[in-house]
Amino acid sequence: MKIAFYGTLMRGFRAQGLLQVEAALRYEGVCRISGVLWDLGPYPGLTEGGGAVRGEVFAILDEGVLEKLDEFEGDEYVRRQVTLLEPQTEAWVYVLAQAPAGAKPIESGCWRTHALTRGARRSS
Repeated sequence: MKIAFYGTLMRGFRAQGLLQVEAALRYEGVCRISGVLWDLGPYPGLTEGGGAVRGEVFAILDEGVLEKLDEFEGDEYVRRQVTLLEPQTEAWVYVLAQAPAGAKPIESGCWRTHALTRGARRSS
């Protein structure tokens, strides 16, 4: 079983460490997920549809991690089984439960790049 992350649960961000889930997951590489990425302020959201979102895919070593991740994502997200664009494999992905009102799409489809450029704009 696999799971794909596209935001603060990716490597290099703090969410996995705060949740203490690293031991339950094994990084397998970068991936592309079908959908549109939205800037929700401190984190992104994904809606299904056209476009491609960059993310990271992980093997799930302990299925108990899903309960912890579901709790972290709350009612704002729904966990869905999807076929990734790359690599072509099935994976769980957290999708926004509702369309984001007033949010702007992230044209690059990459939260890491967006967060870095947004941070650079704020610090200058």
